[in-house]
Amino acid sequence: MNDLIERAESWPEEARTLLLHAAETIERSFADVYVLSTDERKAIEEGLDDIRHGRIAGDAEIEAIFAQCR
Repeated sequence: MNDLIERAESWPEEARTLLLHAAETIERSFADVYVLSTDERKAIEEGLDDIRHGRIAGDAEIEAIFAQCR
């Protein structure tokens, strides 16, 4: 692990950022409580707001969309 970290120090900034995000994702998967990212929290809030304001498709609308794809 230390060897990898040492090698990563010479990587471009973008590659180090990807490594950091991957490590954080792995770490979260082993945590007892899942912590939402800012983007996940925003998406959930937007979805709940859509439900509160009736901006959801009904069964007939969804069936019509699937029928077009068949």
